[in-house]
Amino acid sequence: NLQLTENGVAHIYVDLATQKRFGMTLEQACACAPSVCSVRPYERTSSPKVARRGCWTWGHIMQNPGGYFDHMVNCKMNTCVIWNNHVPTNARYIVEQAHRNGIKLLWGFAWGWSTSINAESMADHLNRKDEVVREYLENYAPLGGDGIYFQSFTETSSETLGGRLIAEVVTEYVNDIAGKILAVQPDLHIQFQNSVDDCVAVNFLGLQA
Repeated sequence: NLQLTENGVAHIYVDLATQKRFGMTLEQACACAPSVCSVRPYERTSSPKVARRGCWTWGHIMQNPGGYFDHMVNCKMNTCVIWNNHVPTNARYIVEQAHRNGIKLLWGFAWGWSTSINAESMADHLNRKDEVVREYLENYAPLGGDGIYFQSFTETSSETLGGRLIAEVVTEYVNDIAGKILAVQPDLHIQFQNSVDDCVAVNFLGLQA
């Protein structure tokens, strides 16, 4: 909206909805009426409302980790969760490239992940909790990342196991594992699947630079 006062001073109002719809900045709005409009020197600052902004991605699609993180920075993201079935051979390089861009990197790996669960397979999971702890301490802790992310046996067609909610069973299971890890590294950031508060789930599938 362009309004002229009696002394010829122009007032331009560009509401947020217009800026979002047309991508119009104050300078661009003034360019629409150059004969009556000028912008005095000013400062503009902004910051995202979400502190940790990032994406979850499979590690094998990151053919160019440096370029991938460059794209993340352009999108104002600062956190990346990388999921792998095995520790990448270039893991330390990936961490280095993430930190070069000011991005916190979380390594993702399975804690008894399964799409089907029953009493027999649950017993196997319970017997392998120490393996999960050892997997982190031996393979991921030395890499210099900023935390870990995990998934467990929640992606199933059944909601219960042995008369109990699977969510209740898995909570006990992962809390025990996390307790063992935190006993060794009490300041470690551990993330259990994605939440809106932690990460905006965006996957640059196949994106290369």
